[in-house]
Amino acid sequence: MLAHLWPIPCAGCGSEGKLRLCLDCHPSEAESFEAPEMVAEAWAAAQYGDPIGKAVLSSKGRGDRALAIAIAEAVAAPLSAVVGSVDAVVPVPSPWTRRIVRGFALPSVLAEPLAAKLTVPVHHRALVAHRGPRQAGLNAHRRKQALAGRIRSPLPVSGTILLVDDVTTTGATASACARELLGAGAERIVFAVACVTPQDADA
Repeated sequence: MLAHLWPIPCAGCGSEGKLRLCLDCHPSEAESFEAPEMVAEAWAAAQYGDPIGKAVLSSKGRGDRALAIAIAEAVAAPLSAVVGSVDAVVPVPSPWTRRIVRGFALPSVLAEPLAAKLTVPVHHRALVAHRGPRQAGLNAHRRKQALAGRIRSPLPVSGTILLVDDVTTTGATASACARELLGAGAERIVFAVACVTPQDADA
């Protein structure tokens, strides 16, 4: 009823309707991209300039959890179709201060429907992150320096782990996470993201 009185603009394309992310903006298939260091393979549901990327930016900027859930449901199907057999899903961690401000951690939201489709558990506490400088605008070398010592794996893991994030640019965060997971007992790391950004972009 309310959607008819006040149509919801799609966060991806801006068209008015009943959904925060219209079906036309759902990605149809995931694509592989160059795997970051320590990662066996990497997959993205979309490019950052695609509707999914715009929706991710809107969700994080506005603290819109409902949109985050819509994004998660949209990317779960194409990503689950390509990542193969895994033993668990681990979201890239966010510092607690950021989670409080935003109200949620988008990688954790993305992990749930993806794990459900793969019928494996989500290990939300397999990685923890400590506060540090924002990475937007930093090149790969400076991002790697900024991440040093910030990500830790406090719990043992095993098998093939699917590491999940919302956006990746240089792959520095994924590499730092993969290094910790492998050190905690994982045998192989697969990386999946909602969208991938060109390395020269400010994201």
